[in-house]
This record gives sequence, C-alpha cells and structure tokens, in this order.
Amino acid sequence: MFFSRKIARAKWEKAKELCGNPDNIDSFPADTLTADLRTSENTLSIWCVEDLDDVVLAMMSNEQSKLETISILYFEDINELKTHDTPGNTKIEELKSKHKDIYDLNYKELGTVAKKFLKAYVNNKYKTYYKKDIQKVLNDSIRKKRVDKTIFNESIRVALN
Repeated sequence: MFFSRKIARAKWEKAKELCGNPDNIDSFPADTLTADLRTSENTLSIWCVEDLDDVVLAMMSNEQSKLETISILYFEDINELKTHDTPGNTKIEELKSKHKDIYDLNYKELGTVAKKFLKAYVNNKYKTYYKKDIQKVLNDSIRKKRVDKTIFNESIRVALN
C-alpha cells in the first residue's frame, strides 16, 4: 500500500539542497510548502493505492488534466498523521474510495508532513511518468475495459491511440 501525492520535483530538489538532512526542516523553502503542500480547509489530499499507475489514472480523468510529465511521491505509512477517507476528484468510481485527506493541519503538523515528504524524496520514493508512460497507463486501462476513453477530456482523448 502506497500513500502518494503529485509533486514538482524541482521544488523538492531545492528543499533537499537547502535542508540537507530531512530531519532538519528549518530551511524548508516556502515555495515547496505553499505549492506542493498547499492545503484547503486545513487538509492535504493524498491517494492510497496498491499501484502508482492508479494515481495517474485517477488524476488524468478530471477535466483540468493535461498530458504532461508528472512525478508522484510515495511512502508506506502515515501512522503519525490524522487521516480520513474522502472521495477522490476522479471520474473513475473504483478509485474515488482510494483517496484520503490528512486533516487538522496546523503549523506543527504541516512541518511533520513536510519532514515525511522530504524524507521520502531524499530516499528516492518518487516515480516520474513521462507523456509516453501516461499514455501507456491510460491505453492499458482502456484496453482492459477498466475505463472508457470518453471519460478523459478532449486533449487527452486526442493523444491516445
């Protein structure tokens, strides 16, 4: 089981460079915090999946999606964080239930999240999907009849075989 979230690798490279040791986040860059750990109503959205391809599939099925390189950060446990299940923003019914929110976030808890994410990043716990990789995930899902091509927005549909 993986807990995961889309990240901007360049921001995490900067955080890794500035913090050095992931246990010391005193120099954690604000841009990384406010971009990749942006909260809404003191919650942070994550996916809980067996296969990281499911995160890609879930994310590509919403209307704002673009077929562009994405990186997914993942980790195996979230024991120290408060989470609850929330429906994921995806058109794929079976994946809606694979979503969680980390909740009751405040200054201290967001620091715990930043430390956990940075530790995962430093330990290379991320996977980058290039356009061709995303196309393969989506085409495989269509071929296996897991999804219908019509659930994707026009720009993604055009890019698929």
